[in-house]
Amino acid sequence: TTMDGLSVDIGAASTGKSRALVFFAPWCESYLEESRPQTSQACVRVRKEVDSLLEQNDVEWLGISSGLWATQDDVQDYLNTSKTRLPLALDANDALFRAFAIREIPSVVLLDSSGRVSKILGPQDTELASALKALR
Repeated sequence: TTMDGLSVDIGAASTGKSRALVFFAPWCESYLEESRPQTSQACVRVRKEVDSLLEQNDVEWLGISSGLWATQDDVQDYLNTSKTRLPLALDANDALFRAFAIREIPSVVLLDSSGRVSKILGPQDTELASALKALR
C-alpha cells in the first residue's frame, strides 16, 4: 500500500505497462552521508534521475522503502523533505527486498509488461534511462 493509500499488485500491471521498482531507505541520503558517502550520493543520484524519468507514460513507478530502521512516519518525512513525486510504500518486514534479492540500496528492478524481471540495477549502475529504453 502506497503512502497515498493505494493498493499495488507487484505482478504484471493491469495497464500492460512495464514497471520500475525503486528500492531505497528514507535515511540513506542523510544518515550515510559521512559514513558511506558513495552510497549516500547514489541514493541522491537515483532519486533525482527517477524524478526526471517519471514523466514517461509507458512505465509505472513505485518506490519501496526498507523497513529497516524505518516507519511509515519516516517514509512520509522523506516524501516531504525530498519532494520526490515517486509513489512510495513501506516494505515493513522487507519481504519484497528478500523476494527480489535486494542487498544494496538504492536498487531499481525493471519488470516487463508481463511482470517478469528484465533487469536489476544496483547503486553503482548509472544507465537507468538506457535500461528503460531497452525495456520497451
